[in-house]
Amino acid sequence: MRKAIAVLLVSLIAVMPVSAEWTDIFDLLKVFDPNLHPITLSFTDRTILDYTVQNGYVIYKIELFLDNGESVSGILYFGTNAAPFKIEYTRPNPFTSTIYLEIDGVNASKDVFDPLGTEKQFLITYSINESNATRLSIICVSDECTFGPFKPGVGKIYDTLVLTPIYKVTFASNSPVNAKIGLLPYKGYIEGWKETQKIATGNYSSEFDFSNLLDFASGAYVIVSGFIWYFRLIFIDNGLLTFALFEAFVLAWSAGTSRNIWSFYRKFIRVHVALFEFLMNIIRTVVEIFYMVIQAIKPF
Repeated sequence: MRKAIAVLLVSLIAVMPVSAEWTDIFDLLKVFDPNLHPITLSFTDRTILDYTVQNGYVIYKIELFLDNGESVSGILYFGTNAAPFKIEYTRPNPFTSTIYLEIDGVNASKDVFDPLGTEKQFLITYSINESNATRLSIICVSDECTFGPFKPGVGKIYDTLVLTPIYKVTFASNSPVNAKIGLLPYKGYIEGWKETQKIATGNYSSEFDFSNLLDFASGAYVIVSGFIWYFRLIFIDNGLLTFALFEAFVLAWSAGTSRNIWSFYRKFIRVHVALFEFLMNIIRTVVEIFYMVIQAIKPF
């Protein structure tokens, strides 16, 4: 009997999902000033895209919109470098979305609790890490991926990004996807880096004044109070009912779609892991919003 229990425990551990950790990316390239003349180009239902900038412009961001089962592989060209990237979005079960991001050998995969399974938005742009190093980053910006201001993604450090911005992007997808490419004059690109570095080093003293801070705090209060109200309604006031309904649905779905007991365990555990991460992200959101408010107040 003990041997059977031990085998069962080992099997349960073996089928638990293991996801690489994403990086929380916050200090993205900032383009606040409309006088920098940003331009956005839209591309619809593309399976192949090959775009090169002209007339003194550079690429400062690329947005990709993927549905379940879609993947995109491409290359970013800057200076003498060519950085391959890949984005995949799949749904292993009705409650979970799996996001895979990769840029020039740096990759991560994560399961997120996502009952709706809607279209996901991904952003390729520049950022600064905690050591003030410049990097190219791919970020999942959809609400299902993150609930706070820190966007999860992957990044690769390149020391020459300020002087050698992206001038060309190519990609191929397994089905038609929509994309947007943001352009800036090179002068505007340099100004964007200056603003980003000011914010990252805490030396930003431009037009981000108390009126902007109060607007942000007001919006943050609405979001946080809404989270708290729904969290209490669903998980505290009606926690037993919510838990019973969720468990009944998960058990029925896992049993009805599994070919054997191990498949059942795998699906059952993955759904609960995704739910746990979903609840932790909600708590993390509240903490991060308050952290942003405190950080914004510090210079004053």
